[in-house]
Formats: sequence, C-alpha cells, structure tokens
Amino acid sequence: MAQVVLVFLAVAGVLMTQAACSRPMPETAGEEGLIWEAWDIINESYVDAESVDSEAVSESIIAAMLAHVEEPAYPFLTELDATRGRVPGGVPAELLNVWKAWESLQLKYPDLDEHALAVASVSGMVAGLGDTSTRYLTPEAYDRAQEETDDAYEGIGAFVNVVDGQIILSPMRGGPADVGGIREGDVLVEVEGRSLEDLSADEAVALVRGPARSKVHLKVARPDEERPLEFDITRGTIDVPTVDVQLLPGAIGYIYVSEFSDTTPTEVLDLVERLKAADMLALILDLRFNPGGQVDSARRVAGEFLSTGTFMYELDSLGNRTDHMIEGEGTIAGDDVPMAILVEGSTADASEALAGALQDADRAKVIGTETKGEAAGLSYFPLGDGSAMQLAVTRWHTPNGRLISDGGITPDIQVPSLPSSPSDAQLIQAYDYLNELLPLFR
Repeated sequence: MAQVVLVFLAVAGVLMTQAACSRPMPETAGEEGLIWEAWDIINESYVDAESVDSEAVSESIIAAMLAHVEEPAYPFLTELDATRGRVPGGVPAELLNVWKAWESLQLKYPDLDEHALAVASVSGMVAGLGDTSTRYLTPEAYDRAQEETDDAYEGIGAFVNVVDGQIILSPMRGGPADVGGIREGDVLVEVEGRSLEDLSADEAVALVRGPARSKVHLKVARPDEERPLEFDITRGTIDVPTVDVQLLPGAIGYIYVSEFSDTTPTEVLDLVERLKAADMLALILDLRFNPGGQVDSARRVAGEFLSTGTFMYELDSLGNRTDHMIEGEGTIAGDDVPMAILVEGSTADASEALAGALQDADRAKVIGTETKGEAAGLSYFPLGDGSAMQLAVTRWHTPNGRLISDGGITPDIQVPSLPSSPSDAQLIQAYDYLNELLPLFR
C-alpha cells in the first residue's frame, strides 16, 4: 500500500496483524542470519509463497548487495562458483548463491558493515517478490507503523501515493499544502534541496515531517508545467477528515473519500443524509488517490449503497475463504439514486474492494482508469534486529470472484485524464453519464 500520509497517519493498511514476537536467529550467528530468517518467514506466511521464483529473488538480493557496496556485477557474478567452504546450517538451499556472494564480499571488503549489507539484502529479497503490497521496514519505520493515530496531526496536510516510482501528492482541502499552492497530482521531487530519486515513501515522509509552524521547502513537477515548481509550506496541526462533499448543478451529489478510517462511515452517512435533504437525484463517489485503509470501514460504507450481499472475500495460501458481508440499512440502496464511481491507478486496497462490490452488484458505473491491483490482507512480521516485513497473507476477490490483484478493477467507462489536468475529464464524464439518466426538467 504504498501510500503514506504526510500528516503522519501511521497505518493506513487493512487487516494488518502483527506477529506476536520476533523469531530466534537461525544457526548462522552472523548478520547474514537476518536474510535466512526473512526467507523462512516468506515461505511460511506469504500468500503466494508456492509461486515465488527463488532464482529471481536470489538475483534481486545479490543485486542489492552489489549496489550497496558499489560493486559491478561483472566480473563478480562470474566468480561466485569459485567460492568454497562449508555451508553453515540455516542457509536455505535456494539461496546458496546469496551465501556465496556474502562470503565473497566479506573477503573483498574486510571493513564491510555486515548489518547494513544484511538490511540491503532483505530489501532486495522483498523487491524480488515483485509484489507492490510487500515492503521492508526499518526498526524506525516499523515503530512508526505501530503507533496509534490521533484525531489531529502535525504536517503539511497532504496524502502521498507512490505510482511508478513517483511520489504523488494529494493535498487536503484547506490544509497547508492546499493553501500553499500544491495541487492534486503534483510529483514531489525534492525536499529542502534533497532529491527523492532513491528514497522510499517512508523516507520522503521523514524529510517532510516536522512541528507545526515550521517551514519546509518542496520542489514538485506538475504535468502541465515545463519546469519544476518550488513552494515553502508552513506546517500546521491538522484535523484529518476523510470525506468531502458538494452538490453539483442538476441535483447530482459528489462525495470524495480520501481513505477509510474509523470515522469514515459516520462521515459518509452524515453527508449522504445532507445530500438527500437537498433533494439529491444521483451521486458521484470519488475514490481516486484513495490508498484504502480499514477494510471494515469500506464495508460499512458499502452498506449505505447496498442493503445486502457480499462485500468481498479473501483466500489464504491454503484456499481457506473468509467472506465479508454487507450489513447496512442501504441509505440510498435503491436504483432511484443512480451512482458513478471514479477510480484511477492509485486507487487501492479497500477502495478497490468497494468499487468492485458496487460494480458487481450493478449498483454503480465505474469510470476512470484501471485501479492499482493492490488488495490483500497484510501482516507485519518482525525480524531479529527490530525491523520487519509487511507481507500479503490473503488475496481479495470481488463478490463475483474477480481477483483484485490481477490487474485491479477495470472501469466500465475508460477515461484517462486525471485531476491534475486543466479540466477533470473523469469527473465531467461521470457527471454527463448521470445527467443523461435523470429527467430533463428537475
């Protein structure tokens, strides 16, 4: 899930359970034991463990090792077979070449920081899975992920999505980023003069975070601007609503959900009731740039638009199925209030599940571009040094059986334009679609 909140919401993931405790290190007493420990966890707990390409993972680990020490792949990789010595217990047979690379680098660089090399290796292992829902967390990042969130946060008031390696900003309306000139879809490229090219979203957040009333200098790339733009944003203490609303001309309601938190269902219910009182005849539900959040929150929101049925179901590595059922009153469940849902490439997780449920039930037309395909039950697995891996332990399916992680949710109406464009073609398409369904005179 690759989204992090710049107001420092610590956990936006869903179904994230924490392993009870760290495991003992394997027989190998050195820092390399962290690698074998991580591999054991993946084999035991990762939902797609049986389909993991161990050779590709080994290559990814070794590539990360070489990048860490700035060692060229050639001739190093051709010399691995010359490595001799007893293979210690605890080294998985699938990662024999990783152990050889470790031994070779130790000999070549006697002063090598072995723990840093182990950390780079585990990061490479996670990357080698080819699963965007998995990630490696440093001890510091893992501690932040476990923190309880409050109703207010200090920051610039923007959400972050990672799309194709770029850090995309989505400012909260009225927040410091919004007031300071940041726009939806801006790509964050520098913080205080430091490039973010090789940083993760967590690391970028660490640079942006800071106390209220302090300033942070940002450089962003904007799709319709030839040159990067620079902003000095004054951080603030921010209340974080997750829902916004408008009543558009022609009695068409518009609700934007930025993520699914504990308060989101209540917020949605309140705003739907307000729109009904204003004689709303149709509704646009905007889930663009929504990274997901709490799956139970999204399920409860679905209960405002569907009165019964399956919200989604998940399967684990053994094929065990868990159904999530809709248990709402269906505030606007009837077809007399037609709906459209807006999605795009960073719509993920619980927001994909909601879009899929309403689409399968023929309750709403989905408009936009394919969603991220990152819908899974996630768990944290602590490692022996205090770091952790976040792994998918289940895969989510729509009520009709579509595997969401297999290409995401495909819109009924494809519209590629994003809100950062001069005109919001996706919103216009949704409006026009609903407008044609309504009486001409109203």
